[in-house]
Amino acid sequence: MSITIESLEKKHIQQICGLIKGYRAETAKEFSEEDYQKVLDQLEFMGSLSRTGGEALSRVFVAAEGESVVGYIGVHMIPFPLMAGRELYISDLLVSPDYRGRGCGSLLLAHAEQFAQAQSCKRLMLNNLKEMPSYARGFYAAHGFTERENAANFVKKLLVGDGQ
Repeated sequence: MSITIESLEKKHIQQICGLIKGYRAETAKEFSEEDYQKVLDQLEFMGSLSRTGGEALSRVFVAAEGESVVGYIGVHMIPFPLMAGRELYISDLLVSPDYRGRGCGSLLLAHAEQFAQAQSCKRLMLNNLKEMPSYARGFYAAHGFTERENAANFVKKLLVGDGQ
């Protein structure tokens, strides 16, 4: 059976949550029942945006083999006035361990690029931790991404909800 790339549907959401839960276990990061519910809510929201028929600024695409979700990519279109255009930011790219190294991530990236071009985006952007296996093996560089030497990535954690 071959892998297809599809837009997020309700039937995919539980399986994506399972992929995320498995990834968190792989990386020894806690994934509580509350986290699970938050992910479900986020995916439901992003899926509803995709189904409205209008221009959705955030999308999720899944890699499926038959009825099984084997990977997904989350993308967000960002208006970028300084660049006089749009940028497509890739927030998530996750592939099931059984499908890594088999072209699934490459298919998802290619789909995101085609989507970005169809939306007249000027570039794709993502962050990749240097400790990640995808960074070590040059996955993104092999797909035409360049690491910006002159840019810093800043993060400021915010307290949300219960102060966590």
